[in-house]
Amino acid sequence: MIDQQHSYCLNKRSLYSLPPTESEIKEILKLHNQERIDVQGENMQQMYWSRDLAEIAQRYAEHCVFDHDKSIQREAPRIPMPTGQNLALGHNSWNQAIRGWANEKKDFNYGSQVQNGPVGHYTQMVKDTAALVGCGVAMCPKGQYNSYHDWLHHVCNCNGLVCLYGGTIDLNSCECRCTSYASGKQCEKLDCASLPNTCPYGSDRSWCIKYANVPAECPKFCGLCDRYEEMKKYYSTLEIQTDIGIGEVDIALSVRSVTRISISYVFIQIIIVRRLIK
Repeated sequence: MIDQQHSYCLNKRSLYSLPPTESEIKEILKLHNQERIDVQGENMQQMYWSRDLAEIAQRYAEHCVFDHDKSIQREAPRIPMPTGQNLALGHNSWNQAIRGWANEKKDFNYGSQVQNGPVGHYTQMVKDTAALVGCGVAMCPKGQYNSYHDWLHHVCNCNGLVCLYGGTIDLNSCECRCTSYASGKQCEKLDCASLPNTCPYGSDRSWCIKYANVPAECPKFCGLCDRYEEMKKYYSTLEIQTDIGIGEVDIALSVRSVTRISISYVFIQIIIVRRLIK
């Protein structure tokens, strides 16, 4: 169910933790959403805060390692979705770090495979399917790093509705359009019996971890059906609660007999701030 090397379970190496304050959370959301507004994309969605994602980001920040972990190691157990990751160094505030990402837009050529420099941090900030964010910060000893972790996932201005298992959201009606093998308000009900054991991309199961679209398009091949059946024993509903005050979204699973489980696209951004301690 959960990777044994999950980032939440890593040992703590930091001197102390610096989780974002409420005012910092508001600033993080404001900076991300402003960049998303400036793009003027047709399907751009408002970003919200997630405590689940922030908790995992905080624990990984406390591990003080400036390197990418694996996608499966970043999944929130209650939001089991593929993840991406951004890293940065040398910033002393969220404002500096996020603006550092945003500055990559000067090198971004829309619709072109050729860019003028690194643009991955910026494109992740403004990706239409990225809309939940959670962050963590830790002070690390000399020779290691302060870690600012910034998780992104997909929500819109529809009270945090997330479409699962490859479903897409209609921003006009705030309803999900599900794939042929999923149903429900959030496409949360998976029809495993109708799915093939194979995947059109080949037989290499490592692709289920490497590429975010593969689990959504080949859920049975990637083992999501096994996880779905297991989770049904413990959870019955997936509820998204939104605190409009700071644009916060919590995903809570009630412990009963089940039907809803999640798989969609999540993007994590991690900011690393280096402060050497003598």
